[in-house]
Amino acid sequence: MKGWEQLVQTTASKVIGKKLVVCNRSVKWWDEQVKEAIRARRKAHVRYTSRTTSTGWEEYAIARKKVVDTVEKKKRIWKYVVNKTNEDFEGGMKQMWVGIKGILGKQAGEADTGI
Repeated sequence: MKGWEQLVQTTASKVIGKKLVVCNRSVKWWDEQVKEAIRARRKAHVRYTSRTTSTGWEEYAIARKKVVDTVEKKKRIWKYVVNKTNEDFEGGMKQMWVGIKGILGKQAGEADTGI
């Protein structure tokens, strides 16, 4: 019976596939700029831990600050867009759809909305 369950599970995962859900990253402001800042921070941390020096720590601290600044900026912009849309619902509807179209276009490699 165990072998049968294993066979069904492996076949199903090959045919259907799996969906990876990562918590706290399914927000609209999380983009390539945030990912790149985090990659740079991780690389700086690895360099610092491999050779513990004061310059390594300074590089890591700068990279860490850049991540915090980038995330705060993206959150602030997103909050502004949402608030602006909610202020004037009728006029904001057009702005909202332009923004959504820009986000979808950005994902498809088209126009940038500045978010």
